[in-house]
Parts: sequence; structure tokens; C-alpha cells
Amino acid sequence: MKILHFADLHIGYENYGHLDEKTGLNSRLLDFLKGFDQIVDYALKHQIELIVFAGDAYKTRDPNPTCQREFGKRVKKIASQIPIVLITGNHDIPPSFGKADTLEIFPTLEVPNVYVYSQPTQAIIKTKNGPVQILALPWLARSRLLQEKERRYPIEKVRDILSQRLSEIFTKLLHQLKPNLPTIAVIHQSVTGASFASNQTTYLGNDPLLPLSLLTNPTLNYVALGHLHKYQVLSEKPPVIYPGSIERIDFGEEGETKGFVVAEIKPKKTDWEFIELPARPFRTINIEIPPGTPSPSEYLKEKLSPVEIKGAIIRLIILGKEADLKQISGAELKKLLSEAAYVASIIKKSEKTIKKIEPAEPGLKPAEWLKRYLKLKNFDPKIREELIKEGLRLIEEVGL
Repeated sequence: MKILHFADLHIGYENYGHLDEKTGLNSRLLDFLKGFDQIVDYALKHQIELIVFAGDAYKTRDPNPTCQREFGKRVKKIASQIPIVLITGNHDIPPSFGKADTLEIFPTLEVPNVYVYSQPTQAIIKTKNGPVQILALPWLARSRLLQEKERRYPIEKVRDILSQRLSEIFTKLLHQLKPNLPTIAVIHQSVTGASFASNQTTYLGNDPLLPLSLLTNPTLNYVALGHLHKYQVLSEKPPVIYPGSIERIDFGEEGETKGFVVAEIKPKKTDWEFIELPARPFRTINIEIPPGTPSPSEYLKEKLSPVEIKGAIIRLIILGKEADLKQISGAELKKLLSEAAYVASIIKKSEKTIKKIEPAEPGLKPAEWLKRYLKLKNFDPKIREELIKEGLRLIEEVGL
């Protein structure tokens, strides 16, 4: 059985985009839809028998009608030939009880061949190659998993409680398995041993963690993960895989490969392949102008000439003496970067403007990032502590 696994579409991100005159849509929205189209086309051309989407269809929990239309069109195209499993991620679930999640429209309209799971579920789905068993563990609101008094516990204790509850839920699902069926777990959570994309470290650092040992159960043929934007294989037997997001969101992901996974479940093993997508390139360009350079503008032009600027989203940082930087005009820079898809920023740094910042350490918790930032901004100590508390409270409240 051949399956296609993707996750973290995040349709709706329009950072670093502009209005496309032909379509009337934001250019960055078109980037995300282009990646989705390539996934759809691949599935239809390569005899894929089941598609699993491991959560986070949209950027926000209340996507605009245009984003919903574009997502729905592509899901319908898939479902016309291939069954598709969709689970809800943290960006898909409503912030309060009683409201619909972003994927609920499909079961409401009873769209054939589309299977949406917003609760822990064991299900059997028919494919052209026979039945397949699904264990779905979507993102669950913390309000559902915690008692009232537990919500006031320290962050570390809350994380441990949530991790334990999620483990219990997944163990219960494993006990519901039907024997002798190909089985796929579809999960939107963080897993022990996984690494966050660099831009996710600060706000996912307090996520509950599912033990990897729980997911390597031999009764599972494939574990399709979502939530972390970086492609990574956590286990090979069975394959436990994050495909990563399909498009770069910001400069924190500029060095990451984007794509999806195709897996083939065989009687005694599961093979897989990562298929790379041509995501929009992000490039940070650092150029230091040596003191005494006769023509800073010509020097800059020379250094930029070998850089692939066309079609990329560019961040240019120029370091040098203040007098040299003043010789570089905005018009010259605009001309040099004219082929870029978008110029995110042009930063000129002289010795006077460069501030000394403590070097970042891998794995810093959100509280530490906040403390360093507020210290740099010279906030009053009392106000600083209040801002830290409020910032962490908001992160917890939205379940990031």
C-alpha cells in the first residue's frame, strides 16, 4: 500500500508577500498553494492509495473564506480519486468550547472519501488496496486534559501531566487495534528526541512530549507526525517521521528542506522516500565593508553578484564604518536587489549601532528569551517580571 504523508500547510501566511496582479491573491499565499498543488499532482500521478495530513491546515484558527476555498478545492480534487485522512493541529482547533474547528466543514457536508479526526480515534478506512487501520491523535486542547487546579501548576509540572495524559490516551488506542491490518498512526504532537525548527524553539519549548518508545510499537506500520516544521526521521522500524512544513514561513527556516513523504507498506517492512518541494528560498546576506574601501557601492555590487537573488526573499545586512555606509544610497540597493521576490529588510550596522547581545544558547526556554530581550530594552525590573509572567500565560493559554 502506497501512502503520501504531509503536514503543516499553514495556508494564510502572507509575510514577505505582495499582491499578485493576475490572481488578486497575496504572492506568499500562492507559494503555499503551489506546494499543495504539487502534492496533489504527485499523488494522482503515482498511484497513491491513501493520503494522510497530520494537522495545521491554516495559519490561524479562523481562516478567511479565500483560504478555506483554496484548501477545499484541493482536498476535493484528492478525494475524487484517493481517500484522505485529515487530523486537527493546534492551529486548527477553536480557542473556546462549542466552536467549530477549521476542518469540521468536511464531515458536516459529508464529503465522500474525506476522513476528519479531531478526537483520539481508531478507525478502519477502505482503499483500492484493501482496508487500512488508522490511529488518530490530533492536537488536544489543554482545557480538556487538565483539571482546574492543575492549570495553576508551574509550567514544567503542567507539561509532565499533559505528557502522561497523552501517553495514556495513545496507549488506550493501541489496545483497540484490530490484528492483521496495515496500521498507520497519524499524530499532531511533539515527540521525545525530535528537534524543533529554529523558529519554533521559543514557543514550543513547553510542549507536552509523547515518548518515542510508545510510537515504535511493532503493531504500527507507519507513524505520520505533524507539528514540527523540520523534516526528521525519529525511527526506522517502524518509520516515525515528521515530513516538516511544505513551505518556508520565515528566516528561521531558510536552511531547511521542505517536502513530503511517500511510504510503501509491505508485509514485513515499510519503505519511504522524502520528496523535496521547490519552496521559496529565503536568504540572509551578510556583507562587511572593510575600512578604507574606495567605493563601498562598487564593493557591495561585487559581493552581491554571485548571490542567487532572483525569486528569493532577501534580508541584507551591511556592516561597516558609518561614513562608508552613508555612501550607499537606497536607490542603488533597490537596483541591486530588483530581482528578489521580496526584500524583507536592509540593515546597515556601524560600530555605533551594533549592540552587544549575549549569545543564544540552544534549548533556551521562553522565559530566558524574554528576560534577555527585556534586559536589552532596559525595562524596569518590576515591569520586566510582569511582562515575563504575562507572556508565558498567553503562550500557555493559546496552547502553543
